[in-house]
Amino acid sequence: LGLKASNFENYEVYGNTIKNTEHNAIAIQSETGWHFEGTVKVYNNTIDGTLATAKDPEEEIGERAIRVGTGVDTEIYIENNSFANCGQYAPGDTEAELLKATSLTNGSFYFVGNTYGGAAVEDKVLAKGTHSSIVVTRAV
Repeated sequence: LGLKASNFENYEVYGNTIKNTEHNAIAIQSETGWHFEGTVKVYNNTIDGTLATAKDPEEEIGERAIRVGTGVDTEIYIENNSFANCGQYAPGDTEAELLKATSLTNGSFYFVGNTYGGAAVEDKVLAKGTHSSIVVTRAV
């Protein structure tokens, strides 16, 4: 794991290089029964290499670059980051998960201007509301 924050109000991660983690590079978490809130900004970071943690490498290859827990009354901005050698997928999958968020209540989500291996990753924007299981993928 690279960086982890739990049960907070307002959080910012910028200008970092995170390489070769054994799990998610950035974990924005909420412990059981809790949530985070406020503004979350993750921008201008380089994430290169999130290794598999599965005991059987045939079950899972790689890990998500960013994992987000449960947010309430929050805005999440993930912008202008560079990703490489990361994403969770199983053999035969055509897409790998770069990011997964559990849920947002009264929240908005902006994943814009990010790249994987130098190529643009499709932007994903969700207006303020209630959202569950938000996933951002890349091609395998």
